[in-house]
Amino acid sequence: MGRRKGLDRFMGLKEQIHIIPVTDALREPGACPFCVMRKKLDADAVAFMLSPSYMEDDIRKATNNTGFCAAHTRRLYDGGNRLGLALMLHTRLLKLISDVDCGRREKMPGGCVICGNVNETMRRYTETFFYLWESGGEERQLIEKLDGFCVEHYAMLTAAAQTCLGKQKKAEFEKTAREIQKAAMERIADDLDWFIKKFDYRYADEPWKNAKDALPRVIGMLAHD
Repeated sequence: MGRRKGLDRFMGLKEQIHIIPVTDALREPGACPFCVMRKKLDADAVAFMLSPSYMEDDIRKATNNTGFCAAHTRRLYDGGNRLGLALMLHTRLLKLISDVDCGRREKMPGGCVICGNVNETMRRYTETFFYLWESGGEERQLIEKLDGFCVEHYAMLTAAAQTCLGKQKKAEFEKTAREIQKAAMERIADDLDWFIKKFDYRYADEPWKNAKDALPRVIGMLAHD
């Protein structure tokens, strides 16, 4: 009961804004909802960092102290604001020069401002996902009709269930998630098998069925960005 009240308080505050992006992702056909959420968060975070916000003191302090990972540095470079990126990297470099000069090796190489913010929001999205599943209703039906998850987010969900759900609900969710994931992986395995067969002359005149996009779909499941 105490945990239920805690969840209700959690959802009764400003975090209710997380319900909309989570339910929107659940309605995205044929996609891992957590990949959908993360991709949008990532794009929004890069756009925000390249907006005039990079001149704000608190933003610059964060980028100076933490910096960006290689992947987000490349995305920022491709984002169209080379001057903004140059300014952020210049003051970050000056901060590192100061750290080197003072012998503060523990400050290097740092982390990534964008990764940190995205990961924190994804944590809240995950809590919201479990809240919606546990509450029942339309959102639970959306979850139970999902076409599966990428393998990374499936593993993340089964691990998060250990702390986000009580013992009985955890077992119930694990069973549901396992059934969803197994069915999704079997479907895509069958489609990929047919995709491979279509390269055999004996199957050249056979219809493609659902196999034309099997390769990008399996890449999305096994090795998404």
